[in-house]
Amino acid sequence: PKIIGIVPHNMIFLFFPIFSFSQELIKCNDSINYIVKNFDTENYAIEIKGNIEQLKNPKVFLLNNITIIQLLTNETKDYTKYGNDELSIMASYVMSEGEYFSGAFKKKVDLAIIPENLSDTKKAIFWHFSLPENTTSTSNNEIKALKSVFITSVKNDKIITIATTQFENQKLENIEKFLVDLTKTIELKNNKEFCKK
Repeated sequence: PKIIGIVPHNMIFLFFPIFSFSQELIKCNDSINYIVKNFDTENYAIEIKGNIEQLKNPKVFLLNNITIIQLLTNETKDYTKYGNDELSIMASYVMSEGEYFSGAFKKKVDLAIIPENLSDTKKAIFWHFSLPENTTSTSNNEIKALKSVFITSVKNDKIITIATTQFENQKLENIEKFLVDLTKTIELKNNKEFCKK
């Protein structure tokens, strides 16, 4: 994946819903790692290439000192408002999250929603919204946060979302490609399968 931008350690803006399911980082070698989200008895993992570290908030990760990553999981059965097919489930989830963030910011967020083709038969939704001005203030040498950015897909009976933040020195199209590529690595694994290629 392309380098997206430079994010100083002291300026990391996050406002993602945090869920109780455990999440961990598994390092296989210097270049291949996995962020693993445990949901009930299942491990959903994304493969990360590069230098990644777990931040003080153990559910948030920083890749190559430049890109924030968070992995979120939900049950598909909770998001059938628009139908039971995967695209309808994802749309229901995204709209629900839009309502959540509007409530959290006490201001309606305008969602930009873009369907993505992961393969001939698999789709995802890339979505984002601009952060309200009063949440993005910075001091002299800090980089301003512009958007909360997400990609949502369905794996088995789970909704998997990868979340990040766009800063002012980052291009949204690069973030989009990066998240699409990450989503293509989502796997359901048991602990013995990690680091085996």
